Amino acid sequence: MTHFLTPSLPVDGEILVQRSRFLSRLVSVESETEARASIAQARSAHPQARHHCSAFIVGERADILRTNDDGEPSGTAGRPILDALQSAGLGHVVCVVTRYFGGILLGTGGLARAYREAATAAIDRASLREVRECAVIEVAATHHDAAIVQRAARQRGWAQIGAVWEASVTLRLGVPVAETDAALAHLVQVTAGRVRGVVTDRRLM
Repeated sequence: MTHFLTPSLPVDGEILVQRSRFLSRLVSVESETEARASIAQARSAHPQARHHCSAFIVGERADILRTNDDGEPSGTAGRPILDALQSAGLGHVVCVVTRYFGGILLGTGGLARAYREAATAAIDRASLREVRECAVIEVAATHHDAAIVQRAARQRGWAQIGAVWEASVTLRLGVPVAETDAALAHLVQVTAGRVRGVVTDRRLM
C-alpha cells in the first residue's frame, strides 16, 4: 500500500460476549519489532487472561502481515483481527485482543465474530491520520529563497522534514508522489528560476 491510515494515539476497546471479555488495543507501529513489543506489553498487562491474539501490518509499503491465534482454534482470532484492520484501510498498526474466558464456548464462528468485533471496537474509537508515499525533495537555496520555499511548502501542505541553515540553506521536503512534478515546477516558479529541487528518496510519512 502507498496510502493508508494509522492511529494517532494508542486506543482501547472492549466487548462482552457470552460472559467472555474481549479487550482490544490498537497501536501505530513502524516495524515488526515494535509490533511484537506492543503484543508483549498487552500480555504483561493482563497476565491472568487466557488468550492474547493479534494481527499487525508493517513494512515499507505496509505489505508485511502477521497474525497469531494464541491458542484459539486456527483462523478464529488473528485472521478476523487482520480483516478488521484491512477493511478500515489501516497500515503500520498492531491490534492485540485479550480474552478473559467466561466459561461458555463460542464455537469457531462465534469466536471469529467476537475477535473481529473487538478489533472494530478499538478502530471505531481511534483518531486516524493519513500516511502516504512521498518523494523527498532536497533544495539548496539562499536564506531569502529558503523562506519562499518554506512558505510554499506550508501553503501546499508539504512536510518539512529537515533544514540546515549555514551560509546557504538546504531544505528537505516531503511531497506526495503524485504531486512531485508539479512541486518541482512550482519551486522554480515561486523563486523565479533560482531554485531547482532534486528528488533524493521516497518514504512513507
